[in-house]
This record gives sequence, C-alpha cells and structure tokens, in this order.
Amino acid sequence: MKHMSDESIRNAWHELEKYFGPDYYGRNTALKNKAQIYANLVLETNDIDRIKELGKRHLKLVADKLLDGEQFSKFLNHVIRYERFL
Repeated sequence: MKHMSDESIRNAWHELEKYFGPDYYGRNTALKNKAQIYANLVLETNDIDRIKELGKRHLKLVADKLLDGEQFSKFLNHVIRYERFL
C-alpha cells in the first residue's frame, strides 16, 4: 500500500512541478489545483514522512485552497525541497 500511495503522490508532484519556471506566471489557478491534489493525496494516504516535513496544518490549508501569496510560495518551496531531494 505504501508503494502505491507513494507513487500516486510522486505523480501528483510531477504534475505540480510542470508549473514552475518562466511559464509559471498566469497559471496560478492551475498551480493551486495541482497543489490541492498533491496535499489531498498526502493527507488521504496519511504519509507520515511528508506530513511531518510539510506540516499537517499547511497541507490542510492547501487542500482547502486557503493559502495565498507568500505563504503559498513558502509551502511550494518546502514541497520542492522535499520532493527533489527525497
């Protein structure tokens, strides 16, 4: 089960990662939708390592699309660091 859930989370991460870089601007809604999918998968699968690293409170806020601006950017930076250096 862990492998399957980890694979789903990694797939969500790869979809999320497509929205970084020079083409990012103007894709805020799509980025938030992908981040929401990622956060929901982490929470639904109860991935303890990711929850511990990213913070359950922040994951819930992203899942509910309640993080904006600087807070959302900081959350994404944490996700990037975690997923790229996993």
